[in-house]
Amino acid sequence: MNWHGFTTKSVRGLVRLHKIVKGLGLGEKEIIKVLELAKYDELQNLQWKVEYLRNEVNMLENEKWKSTNQILKLNRMIDEFEGSLAQKRGEMTCMNQETGWYDNTDNLYPIPYSEPEISSYSIRLSYAATDDLLG
Repeated sequence: MNWHGFTTKSVRGLVRLHKIVKGLGLGEKEIIKVLELAKYDELQNLQWKVEYLRNEVNMLENEKWKSTNQILKLNRMIDEFEGSLAQKRGEMTCMNQETGWYDNTDNLYPIPYSEPEISSYSIRLSYAATDDLLG
């Protein structure tokens, strides 16, 4: 049947197209934009750009994951160093206390310490002939 140039097949095609557009939620303005992009062969460029941006997002998410892991590792290292530092400070406190003495009132007094007499040091060197070493 031909009604103003439309065939049954073309009317069915229009109804089908209408259902697709309605299902996508596209309005008249969006449909016109899509048709203009198709007319000027821009759809392929847009598809390439979408794929490129997807790859960029994936790469950035991967970098974010790596950075987060690196931060976690650094935080663990900081915790370990802080624990080690606290332990060393405790050891230093004990060592400082051990280098003094207490009186009956629990006051810490330093033990007198005299510097060594450096003029009394001697160095003993021995030399061997090179023939003895090689020989």
